[in-house]
Amino acid sequence: MIRNMLMKVQNMVRGFLKDRKGESHLLSVIGMIAIVVGILVVVSPTIRTSTANMVTNALNTASNFFSNAVQGK
Repeated sequence: MIRNMLMKVQNMVRGFLKDRKGESHLLSVIGMIAIVVGILVVVSPTIRTSTANMVTNALNTASNFFSNAVQGK
């Protein structure tokens, strides 16, 4: 069962790499990845905490960077 699922995923990836339909197909794949990641973040408390910490850290770093740039440091 897992082998069949992995084969399907492998075939989908191969088909995606060979596909030249354009950006709409690429956007749909990115959207599906975003949905799966979003579900994982909502379901798992550990991933949710890690994601929240990464976002907070990134926002603090950006804020400090821009504050320093405005102050001329």
